[in-house]
Amino acid sequence: MNVYQKFSKIYDKLMYDCDYDKWSQYLLFHIKKSKTDNIRGCDVACGSGNITTLLKKGGVDVFGVDISEQMLQVAAEKSRQMALKINYILADGIDFSSTHKLDFVTMCLDGVNYIKGEDVEKLFQNIYNNLGEKGVFFFDISTTYKLLDFIGENIFYDDSDEVTYLWTNSVAEDESYVDYEIAFFVKDQAVYHRFDEKHRLYVHKRENLTEILKKVGFKTVEVRFDDFHENENEESMRLHFIAEK
Repeated sequence: MNVYQKFSKIYDKLMYDCDYDKWSQYLLFHIKKSKTDNIRGCDVACGSGNITTLLKKGGVDVFGVDISEQMLQVAAEKSRQMALKINYILADGIDFSSTHKLDFVTMCLDGVNYIKGEDVEKLFQNIYNNLGEKGVFFFDISTTYKLLDFIGENIFYDDSDEVTYLWTNSVAEDESYVDYEIAFFVKDQAVYHRFDEKHRLYVHKRENLTEILKKVGFKTVEVRFDDFHENENEESMRLHFIAEK
């Protein structure tokens, strides 16, 4: 399933409330803790390149990887308009390969939630193999609470001048994943065009991911919550992992 085929054209409009600047500053702060120059890394599941371009502007050498050719086209055009030299590669986190050992790998905005449970170890192992000594892997997940309770079987909608959507959800019987079905109505002059997207996000638990990270070789694993703070509560929506090789 090419989950971002038509979605790529309107993705940034729908993500207007994501604070990419704050996210990139958090990443850059930790990336530069142990090394300040000649820093090389990869942004896996880079999507339309919002994080990738901000990391580049922040002074690190980075390339983007994604499974969607359409999203990469959006990212490449965005980088071109910003006069940023960034390479984008059509691949996924499980089998991408860097010609140089990397100082960091990022995988933001639920990238790991799109990975089946049995493939998570393959993903983490490949990223570990691409990192150099003391390389750091940053990723986040939507929490169990967010996927099963907040989103769950609920219906969401939004109605703006350019895009209207109706978003319905269903939880697997074993609660291992949530299926999103989103009907988009995109305005083109006086006409609205409909297209539909289906996404499956897998539920991952913090302790399981930490165990797998350490199994493949990461020495330390830290976790931040929601807006990158250290205080967890039972209704935390997002977990941010920092795993060091």
